[in-house]
Amino acid sequence: MSDNQMLLERLVNLAHENSGDKRRELLREVSDLFTSESDTLTDQEVDAFGGVMGTIASGLGEDVRARLSQSICMVARAPHELIKQLASDEIAVAEPVLSHSPVLTDADLIEIAQSKGQGHLMAMTNRDSLSSALSDVIVERGNDDVLANLVQNDGARLSRAAMEIMTERAETSDKLQAPLVKRKDIPVDLLNDMYFFVSSALREVILKTNAQLDETELSAALVHAGNRIAKNIVKEELALVDAIDYVDKLEKYKELNERRLVQLVKEHQFNEFIVAFSRLTDLEVRTVRRLVTDVSCEGLALACRAVGFDHTSFASFITQTRDMVDRDPVIAQQVIQLYGKIPVETAQRTIRFWKVRRQQIRKDRSAA
Repeated sequence: MSDNQMLLERLVNLAHENSGDKRRELLREVSDLFTSESDTLTDQEVDAFGGVMGTIASGLGEDVRARLSQSICMVARAPHELIKQLASDEIAVAEPVLSHSPVLTDADLIEIAQSKGQGHLMAMTNRDSLSSALSDVIVERGNDDVLANLVQNDGARLSRAAMEIMTERAETSDKLQAPLVKRKDIPVDLLNDMYFFVSSALREVILKTNAQLDETELSAALVHAGNRIAKNIVKEELALVDAIDYVDKLEKYKELNERRLVQLVKEHQFNEFIVAFSRLTDLEVRTVRRLVTDVSCEGLALACRAVGFDHTSFASFITQTRDMVDRDPVIAQQVIQLYGKIPVETAQRTIRFWKVRRQQIRKDRSAA
């Protein structure tokens, strides 16, 4: 019998000791011995050590179990069953092994993610790497703090579906916006979806990303956007039947132009203005409504600049829609003054993503 086997036999007997102090001391000695000798142990001996430590730890307090978890979380040959036991424990115990242990398999982590709370999910997001399957579960069950930490982890692989879910949640969560916009592998079409609800600083990041895309990347992103929108096209136009009928007549008699658009907004025919703006810019009405009601005016400026609307027309759109949105007049005036300095190419690149929705609607109607 080897020295390790003789020691384990003695430890198994001592594990049944009723004294809490003795059990804590025993656990410390066993864990210290294991961490120092783990590279020399056979697989059977590793399992035996794990069984002993698990038995002793289960009868001790949370603070003792947490110290065990901390001492063993980085050990490459730590007993698998013991690590799983610790990972499923209270979060103070589970956190070190969930964050660092190389012993936990993807299946282990997914099982825990499906059954434990936000603390356990947060600990997992600190791992050096996460599979897309694990990330999917975390995205499904995690709160915004958990998802923000996940997105900021460059070692986390995120599926397209997970990115779409988080982009939708980001519209009502400031915590997710900056991490998503700054994530290097975020799909460009999703990045541009966020333009409508993120801060001016983050919008600048989006515009810079668009400017760096080559045509191949841009085309691929537009295809993704079209496929996604085809699954769930917003039918907001159904609420604008009368306005659509009015604009149809303007188009029929060739009276749909920039001058008429200014007239509509000055007469406070807002529904007609939105539909007419949609036709002239080739943007879907939901997108136009978001642009018009955006307090920053920046998106509306890009859309107008991209199609070549005059500076005075843009100023009218801003000043005459005050009944629709409570804008800061100082900010609005600043945007009006800067309108002519917006690079046309930058504006056109950005609204290509916004046009996808209307193009998809037109495509579906043609196929119907």
